[in-house]
Amino acid sequence: MTVTYLRSRRELEEFCQEAREGGRLGLDTEFHREKRFFPKLALVQLSVPGREVLVDPLREMDLAPLDDVVTDPSIVKILHAASQDCEIFYLRSRKPPRNVFDTQVAAAMLGMGAQISLAGLVDSLVGVRLKKGATFTDWLKRPLTPRQETYAIADVEHLLPMHDEMVRRLDAKGRMEWLREECRRFENSDLYEIPDDSLFRRVKRFASLDPRGLAVLNELAKWREKEARQRDKPRRSIVGDEVLLEIARSTPQSIKELGGTRGLYPREVQRSGKAMLAAIQSGLEIPEDQCPVLRKSRPPGRDVELSATFVQSFLKVCCGGQEIDPSLIASSSDIEAVVHGYVQGDLNPERGPAMLRGWRNELVGSKVLAFLEGKIALRLDPETTRPVLEDVP
Repeated sequence: MTVTYLRSRRELEEFCQEAREGGRLGLDTEFHREKRFFPKLALVQLSVPGREVLVDPLREMDLAPLDDVVTDPSIVKILHAASQDCEIFYLRSRKPPRNVFDTQVAAAMLGMGAQISLAGLVDSLVGVRLKKGATFTDWLKRPLTPRQETYAIADVEHLLPMHDEMVRRLDAKGRMEWLREECRRFENSDLYEIPDDSLFRRVKRFASLDPRGLAVLNELAKWREKEARQRDKPRRSIVGDEVLLEIARSTPQSIKELGGTRGLYPREVQRSGKAMLAAIQSGLEIPEDQCPVLRKSRPPGRDVELSATFVQSFLKVCCGGQEIDPSLIASSSDIEAVVHGYVQGDLNPERGPAMLRGWRNELVGSKVLAFLEGKIALRLDPETTRPVLEDVP
């Protein structure tokens, strides 16, 4: 198999013009993020009708024309499991991708499974079995082998035919606008950036601290975030979550005290001890009424747990009848939140689970509320022994 590379900005611009004229682009990336804060882009795979190409970002090639296409709302970008690819392009331009079509999300809306692989989807929709085997290869090593190149091209080779078929099926079910609504989340910068005042939420077991501890933890998390970015290293390699949590809890006031923290390496104390102590002090000086306060949710009572289990069964029946994966609608915790809110009389669609908004509410959410209100019943058909829904007179 002959693989085509785009090796200059001019060639990339010409290819991007083809995407503009056709109105869509198949897109995938290979990257490494082990031992790094920022993912290292190693390869870009692109497709337009009748043509698939590779772009090597390690050749110091100007990718600005591609960045422009990714953020152009007039061009559909077709990707599979798009989150990490979208993050990479956001980090490049600090602009979110626009008009994304995620084939994995589309598959869930068509009842094909919420986590179906690209290979499974290609097999199902196009009837082609992809040859895998280079998943954990070193994409940063050059030159790439023919096997690597073939594997990479295969990831975009069938995206456009899949897009044609999935759009046809989504239109037939009246769900194309649902897909657009769901994929608009990739256009929200908050998906890729966490506000400074919420960085403590990245630390495991943060909820074990009181408001003052959370204030200190957040200042420490802000320091760690800055260091990780500057050093381009994973957060945990700077200071682990367990260590950060212990420091926030014990609030050491000297280098000696700080150095006594279990799990904190002496070289990090030597390098960053003063900055960490300054972060601790900043957290201690935050006014009491400005410290983070977590909304303490009571464990659901036994009745709520039983009701949530019943609602989960109702949700599965609804989704099964609509041929959509229930995990795309709501998680177990979402269902518990809806039941608890209904029992307490404080359900708020704007603040509550997504099941009560947009296309999810249209498809299932409103039916769940009717079920809770006793307006819809779930029973077994005695002849087929299948669960059925019926209106309650």
